[in-house]
Amino acid sequence: MRAQLQLRWMVRELLFCMATQLPVDPLGFFVVFNFGDQTEKVIPTIDAKDCKLNKEYLDQINDLGIKFIHPNKDDLVLDDVFTYPDLEYDENEDRKKISSNTLLDLGTEYNKCIIFGEDLAGKTSLAFTLQKNLNEKGMIPLYIKAEEIKHSDFNKFSNVLVRKFEKQYSDDQVSVEVFKRILTEKRQTLIIIIDNFESLAIKREVAQSLFFKMLKENFENILLFANMSIEIEVMAKSGCHLECCVKESRKQAGMAKEDAQAIHMI
Repeated sequence: MRAQLQLRWMVRELLFCMATQLPVDPLGFFVVFNFGDQTEKVIPTIDAKDCKLNKEYLDQINDLGIKFIHPNKDDLVLDDVFTYPDLEYDENEDRKKISSNTLLDLGTEYNKCIIFGEDLAGKTSLAFTLQKNLNEKGMIPLYIKAEEIKHSDFNKFSNVLVRKFEKQYSDDQVSVEVFKRILTEKRQTLIIIIDNFESLAIKREVAQSLFFKMLKENFENILLFANMSIEIEVMAKSGCHLECCVKESRKQAGMAKEDAQAIHMI
């Protein structure tokens, strides 16, 4: 009898909860008040040096896309064949050649520059190698294809950077939250690398100028890679004040002079 009364009470309770849409506790109680989680959300402080490119992404950018036969190694990767090319100034003949690994020295005149080159001149390989080596130096370089950039607004561009961080570094929730804090508080540790700038999804001239303005005002380290064919157009829209023009010497790679790359300071 007692069991029957208890059963009837639980049935009536369940029906009441269903009617009022209150959650049912496994012990047979319906929850009247939900106090919520009172624990403070704590994001651990992680230095930019702790943000490392993940293995899957490193394997991807290190892949040459073609199989080479070598007597001492079965599969050659970008690290095996890449050498930093020399850079030469073609608008100031008085300045000496420098190695392109000078771009690794942050805080120099090269922290904001546009790199122009012909098709297949090696711009993307240089961009990937710079990203990897700059990350090894404790920075957070993010590689972005220009066709993925559709807005000149800082907040929308920041969303693109977050997605790139998730793919290239970590999609762990804590790591992403840390990156968002870095994006807000320590942007000097970020390096924006944009490839194929001629394919920028922002097409209106005014919007492109606003995009350049947004980049220069919000980020200290910017490397843009573009086809030589749009050199004059991009320089005009970016409002560049040129300190120098540098051309990449590809003689060691057996490339013709017209395949060289030029670098302009933003």
